[in-house]
Amino acid sequence: MVRTIENRMNSRLALAILAMGLFIGLGSAALADGAAPLAVVVTPLRDAGGLSERGPDGRPLNLRYTDALFSYLSEPARGRLLVVRHASEVKAPAQVFTLEGDLSHVESDDLAGGPYLCTLRLFREASPEHPDHAQQPRRIVNQWAGWARTLRHLTGNLNRDQRVDQEGLLGELGKRVLAQMTALGKSETEHRQFAALVEQAAHLGRLEASVMATGAGFADAPAGQVKSGATYQVRVVAQDAGTAYLVATSAKGTPLTLLSPKMGSTIQVEPGRPMLLPAHLEAEEVTTPAERHFVVLVRRRAPAAEGSAAPAPAPQPGAEPAAVGNAPDDANPLAVQVLEGHPASATPETQEITRLLQMAGTDPAGTWLAQRLKLRILPR
Repeated sequence: MVRTIENRMNSRLALAILAMGLFIGLGSAALADGAAPLAVVVTPLRDAGGLSERGPDGRPLNLRYTDALFSYLSEPARGRLLVVRHASEVKAPAQVFTLEGDLSHVESDDLAGGPYLCTLRLFREASPEHPDHAQQPRRIVNQWAGWARTLRHLTGNLNRDQRVDQEGLLGELGKRVLAQMTALGKSETEHRQFAALVEQAAHLGRLEASVMATGAGFADAPAGQVKSGATYQVRVVAQDAGTAYLVATSAKGTPLTLLSPKMGSTIQVEPGRPMLLPAHLEAEEVTTPAERHFVVLVRRRAPAAEGSAAPAPAPQPGAEPAAVGNAPDDANPLAVQVLEGHPASATPETQEITRLLQMAGTDPAGTWLAQRLKLRILPR
């Protein structure tokens, strides 16, 4: 039994050595097209107790399982992901994540020897490329807890159960980590696409936007400022007919949410006619001055764009139903089970940003207009 899991881990380690050279080139390719790669530092799993098995080289099971997980994530076919052992190996600008966890064994008198428990935690590390996280240098992105009935189920599906990955707990955990990283990579790509869209559209001009008061609290504040508790709307005047959008962004221009229009509706603007976007916003309570950032976008109603249907949203990584490894069946209990903290699924907000970018990606150059707005919120 131990020999079987050792053979699997040895073969995966050989694949990892081959993959490392390929992923160095992959990181360079990512930089060549302007996309900083995502890097995952796989740290050794901690022995949380009960592990007695050792490999031919004398290394304990938790370290051998770390090697297997490392090679699973490193295989070239998995996607654009740089997998390393130490953060110092990341030579190019990248967003660094760290995968930590532990492995334990609960001994039993039955022939199987007792179950194994593996927990994984994925952290986003601080990076100069992502100053929005400077105030929170390290934060957890997701976490998983997996259970294997026996030692051999750590890396295999002995019963050929269709509800379980063919590589047992290793596959069930590995594919969830990859789904999470795929979702994060898609988000990073969309942030760059959005920044490029706004940069190009803002150069065209032909659009004026400003914040307008719709309630108390604005009268004694300078233009572009509002006191806590005040309500406000965004006023738009475009020189072209089209559809307007209001997006809340971070200070660095990262899209956060589509404030207007609501899903399934549109806001039409006419040339030279002022319009208040139907997003009634309220300045939150602050004790020190704070800034909020927005982008107003107008998709001009040009003949090339008019009547063109927006492409259907692309399938979101991790948006499919929960993995079959989690499917309950009292009559046929699973040999492998995994609990996930936060499934890597798309939210309505991210889906709307995705839809907007898909439209922009199929429109002719010059279809979109844009203007950035900054609002300063003052204490009462």
